[in-house]
Amino acid sequence: PPHLRPPRAGGRRALVDGRPEERVADRTRLRVSIARPVPTELEGESIRLRRLSVDDATNMHAAAVESAAQLETTVPWFSRGMTVESFRSFATWAWEAWDRGEHYELSILASDGTYLGSAGLSVDATTMSTNLQYWVRTSVTRRGVASEAARLVSRWAIQALGLQRVEIFISDHNVPSQMAARKSGAHFEGVLRNKIRWDERAHDAHVFSFVPGDFG
Repeated sequence: PPHLRPPRAGGRRALVDGRPEERVADRTRLRVSIARPVPTELEGESIRLRRLSVDDATNMHAAAVESAAQLETTVPWFSRGMTVESFRSFATWAWEAWDRGEHYELSILASDGTYLGSAGLSVDATTMSTNLQYWVRTSVTRRGVASEAARLVSRWAIQALGLQRVEIFISDHNVPSQMAARKSGAHFEGVLRNKIRWDERAHDAHVFSFVPGDFG
């Protein structure tokens, strides 16, 4: 299940020419410098994740089309008019943002390589924190894919990127993603009233987090 991210807090927004709209005066504050190469593939019990590439665009588009009814009510970046080229443009942006240390996007794959969804981290280096978002195609929901991906990526963000906090903001109407966050082991911190603007309405945000101590 996909979930929303708080406006202006980093992460995906509506796609503009295939790229997330950004309104940050000083983008250097979002970058994190990593002294050593970080792993680009993560192995879980039932899934694996790897750095998103342009080669994933066709499968990403097919998964999004399959999941249109869910995505259009839970994420701000999706529209039914999006094409393979839209996702190819996003993948190109994400690849470059990874190298700049601004955003880390990973494809979620089944053990046989089937594309299941994606998970992304947008980093704020001033606080050494990141906002995690994820979405999983409709045909594989309720199988623990989102919760396993959330935990894998959060551990990687803390242990490989050296971040001190991973945040997950979920709209109050997106109950499946709230359940996935809880199942992942993320700590529920509470509800921020009117934190998210969606479809011309304000929504409360359920806040979850991981910190280094959660992984021993």
